[in-house]
Amino acid sequence: MSNLKNILSVSHISSLEHEQVTEFPARNYEFERHYKKTESYCAGHFSITPLSLVRDIVSIHRWVNMDYARYWGMQGTCLDHVTQYYQKLCSTEAVYAGFYNGELVFLVELYDPQRDLLRYYYAQQQGDLGMHILLAPAAVPLRHFSRTVFICVMEFLFSLPQVQRIVVEPDARNEKIHRLNRMAGFVYHQRIYLPHKIACLATATAAQFSAARTYFG
Repeated sequence: MSNLKNILSVSHISSLEHEQVTEFPARNYEFERHYKKTESYCAGHFSITPLSLVRDIVSIHRWVNMDYARYWGMQGTCLDHVTQYYQKLCSTEAVYAGFYNGELVFLVELYDPQRDLLRYYYAQQQGDLGMHILLAPAAVPLRHFSRTVFICVMEFLFSLPQVQRIVVEPDARNEKIHRLNRMAGFVYHQRIYLPHKIACLATATAAQFSAARTYFG
């Protein structure tokens, strides 16, 4: 990334267990980035760490029940339901919480498309990683905040072992996430008709993400 050194002042990624990671997606990583304020970035410290139900689930339950998160598919669910759902998900997939200046502001779910229903709907490649992302509701809107979060998440994903390409399948009606995806270099392929939604299949390699970063600044 040609402009990376001008924008990032601090970076760090480490395995919590300090062992070679063989599982995919990797579950036990932490990641940090500090962005300086520019025309394209929201300034501040971002960190990503494995989801903690004790620390995070009350906030996540509140988010998923709000109207802006309707495409997440958990409207009208109680705290026990959301807790049980993420307990189960964390036992099979990688789920991360994201923080901005110490405050929980996003959730990232990672999955292996080769072990998911999605495998029946597209041609998988070695190193494909599926991703879902949910941002917190904005109490005070910050310029380029969603964009900066998305860039931070993509940098994190491409720093993980074995990851070659990110795969997403957002609801076809979710225009906000489509804009963020395209900004990050995702190439849209086709609509797919999943049992629970009509989705747009899109993928991004590290090279496509890097090219998009150069284009958008």
